[in-house]
Amino acid sequence: MEKNNKISPKVLFSILGALVLCFSGIIIINEYTLVSGEEVFLKTVPVDPRDILRGDYVILRYEIERNEKVKTFIAQEKLSAGDVFYLILNKDEKDLATLDRLALEMPKEALYIKGAVGKGGWRGAAVELGIGKYFVPEKRGREVERIRGGLTVLVSVDKLGKALIKDLYYKEKKIDFKNDKIL
Repeated sequence: MEKNNKISPKVLFSILGALVLCFSGIIIINEYTLVSGEEVFLKTVPVDPRDILRGDYVILRYEIERNEKVKTFIAQEKLSAGDVFYLILNKDEKDLATLDRLALEMPKEALYIKGAVGKGGWRGAAVELGIGKYFVPEKRGREVERIRGGLTVLVSVDKLGKALIKDLYYKEKKIDFKNDKIL
């Protein structure tokens, strides 16, 4: 008696359909954040990253996550790696966001980014915001890394505190990676 090890076409198409729906859902959720989220600029702080294995990208760290209020809050609340908290922001007339306060509970009415306590590692990052990496065209990462001061990031923040990077700006001008030089 011989076993039939073939997968039926119905099962195969069902699996493929589920995968397509899953990936489509992820894309739709991110696009929703980019289209409907509130846009703010975040100031960055210098970092010297490099990871040859993952392609050309830059690691971004933000003033709001390096703020002394964050370190104090994490210590006072005895938070550890993976614990979630919320960075409540103020936005000025130029849409530049600064840290107002922190909370353990999701704010009802405020502009905020959901953060988590990071593992630290060799870079000593205390906060994970989900917007720490930005992929750039090939051979352009080093150019962005050399920028010291004046680099801001336009992010879109949805109503659940999820932030996604839209663009990089240098001295209030959008970086156009099609041009020869950034600086």
